[in-house]
Amino acid sequence: GMEVSDEVIDLSEKPSYIPYRPRSSRSSSQPSTESLVDLTSDVEDEESISLSQPISTTNSKSESSSRSKPKKKKSDDWYEKMLDEGARRMRKEREAEEKRQKKQKKDEERAQKKEEDKARKKAAQPKRKVTQDDMLAELRVNLDDRILQSNGGGILAHLQSKKLNPNTIRLACPNSIELWRSKSSDSQDSQSDFERVDKVIFRVRADDLFRWISSNTLEKEIDAIRSQHPSPRTIIFILEEIDRRLEDLKLETNRSICNQNSSTSMGYLVRPDVDRAILWLQMKARIHVRESTDANDTSQYIFSIIQTIAQIPHRPKASFEGFCAESIKKSTKGSNVWINQLCQIKGCSYAMAKGIASHYPTFRSLMAQYESQEKTTIEKEELLKEVKREDGTYGTSSKIGKNMS
Repeated sequence: GMEVSDEVIDLSEKPSYIPYRPRSSRSSSQPSTESLVDLTSDVEDEESISLSQPISTTNSKSESSSRSKPKKKKSDDWYEKMLDEGARRMRKEREAEEKRQKKQKKDEERAQKKEEDKARKKAAQPKRKVTQDDMLAELRVNLDDRILQSNGGGILAHLQSKKLNPNTIRLACPNSIELWRSKSSDSQDSQSDFERVDKVIFRVRADDLFRWISSNTLEKEIDAIRSQHPSPRTIIFILEEIDRRLEDLKLETNRSICNQNSSTSMGYLVRPDVDRAILWLQMKARIHVRESTDANDTSQYIFSIIQTIAQIPHRPKASFEGFCAESIKKSTKGSNVWINQLCQIKGCSYAMAKGIASHYPTFRSLMAQYESQEKTTIEKEELLKEVKREDGTYGTSSKIGKNMS
């Protein structure tokens, strides 16, 4: 029932409306007239609005961007903030640790440099010379209280005058002197700060030695001493007033003979008996023996021993640099050392020593004859009287003689 207009439509002209086809009417081939009219009116209204108002590009961009990006949730923002905070905290801790390590390294380098400078200055400074008083201060001297008997007080007074303060106590062995050395110069308070010196000094009076010889208890007394001071330790005997007491004993013996009384308790002792005892002490018991004239001489010798012991750690060590073994001249005879040792005996010349060495080429061979139980004392004393000298000074037939033997 539509009316068809007789107007001719020019197709070359641009239409003033945009054809619109609703989704429901896409299937129909021709649009309805009402829909077209409504659409044209709407287009005209939109064109009038668009022409009257300016177009803003920024709003369109923001609107388009807001439309394109989805909005984040609040929980996602909180999680990201926590991650950022943790990463920031870890970065600060790492930087603080690196800073602390750098500071520690600098402190160590500074301390090491300070120690090196201190050692360099100490090495550059001349060392203070250790005095005799410093050496003696490192020793502690213990005196047996029995050593002060029989004019022994002079020994204590002499040691005190030499800036020594010996301790007077009761030791295991009577009339002995023990020495202790401090382990360090800083600690000298307790006994644990000292170590024992391997040398012991004994003051042996003549009456004690004579009693040991006459009663044949010398070996027993030495064994008792060695039980307290084993073999590696050096024992030094200072025999006091031997010659004077021998003279007194000789006078007492002669007086008792004249009075027709019994012999003295010491028996009749002469110098050879004492010499044999001293020889046994040196050779068998391995004891160093020194004779003194009186108590004053004993105290001086004791101090000289202590002084020598105090100097031992401070002596310069021997150096063998440049030692050449090929420079030593080897002797083909082999007895020069033994001959030189014999020449040390008072009154023994080179010719006598050479004659003795021809009969007894070593010290051991001569001592074997002296220690033989088959020979009597007289035979031992006259062992070398028939030995001839090996020099033409006194003639080839000259003998050593009884006195020298």
